[in-house]
Amino acid sequence: MQQEKTITFKGIELVVKFDYQPEEKPVYNYGDGSGYPGCKEEYTIEDIIHNDESILELFDHNLFDIEITNLLKD
Repeated sequence: MQQEKTITFKGIELVVKFDYQPEEKPVYNYGDGSGYPGCKEEYTIEDIIHNDESILELFDHNLFDIEITNLLKD
């Protein structure tokens, strides 16, 4: 599900557009004996906007998983 959130990153206000997949709990045994391992929540950043301009290409993609994703969770 695509979402948009305004965050403050290193003192700069940014609008982050992202897809969010919530955590899915594991199912250990369906009636037919199969199961599902579940999955962790996932954030996929689609765009980062500052002053109405995309600045996505300026970011190191490793920041997405660490700093920016953590700000999206708050």
